[in-house]
Amino acid sequence: MAAVTPARGAALALSPRKPNGRLEGLYNELEELAARLGLQVVLDRGPFTGGACLLEGEELIVLNKSKPLEQRTRLLAEALSRKDLSGIYLKPAVREVIEDYLDSSLPG
Repeated sequence: MAAVTPARGAALALSPRKPNGRLEGLYNELEELAARLGLQVVLDRGPFTGGACLLEGEELIVLNKSKPLEQRTRLLAEALSRKDLSGIYLKPAVREVIEDYLDSSLPG
């Protein structure tokens, strides 16, 4: 399955010093949010980075499970930053990560 590679240049403030459990928790929260929004997250291996894509009219977030957890978390946050989340309750840390990504990817 081919995936569209997301725009480069935007980065989350995910510190490699944070315990892996904390990063896993953030990843899980983002994955749950994607499910609440009706977005399917597909984990696969192959020569691709991953990101949001449209397949036969269905929105997917394709992630390469061979890539580091931090990269998969960034791709999830990037894809979710494109969605209207204003009416959805999110833990402040989760919203901050998504909004940080959105702010850093805006032109200008």
